[in-house]
Amino acid sequence: MYTFVIHTLSSAPDSVTLSGVSLPELSSSTEFDAISTGWFYNESLLKINHVFQPRDDALFTLWGADVSTSSKELTSKTFTSHRNYLLPFNKHTSIPFVMKNSGEARVLIHSITGEQVRYLRSAWTKPGEYSIYCDGRDDQGNDLPSGVYVSTLITPWERSSKKIVLLN
Repeated sequence: MYTFVIHTLSSAPDSVTLSGVSLPELSSSTEFDAISTGWFYNESLLKINHVFQPRDDALFTLWGADVSTSSKELTSKTFTSHRNYLLPFNKHTSIPFVMKNSGEARVLIHSITGEQVRYLRSAWTKPGEYSIYCDGRDDQGNDLPSGVYVSTLITPWERSSKKIVLLN
């Protein structure tokens, strides 16, 4: 079961869907904590519980909610939780990405303490699906120890981070 939390909503949504299927609204925090699928809104905080496979994406849509913050209006009421990939990864792993336009993709690997241990980059690419090869070494060519890391994919229009676990 995964719990997703969306902060700073100005109002409760009328409904929440996951990939087009309505999720039940729960009436209390106690009910939310006891059930595996549903949503609960309280004081600008939306919590969504759902059971799904880690390899699946979750596309949540908020219907009738005022999705705004004090600094700017958000452009979307749709939020995607991408599948957890590379969990675990090893010395022969490729990190997939999609280029929406021509450009360059970069991947930064940080230790759990925040230290950057690897900088990887793609060649200049046209729109399409690609991957960046990660060999389980740091920028000096030393083997990284087994452990938890954070992979951050950066393209000209996207920045996303995922937890990864290296198993040697």
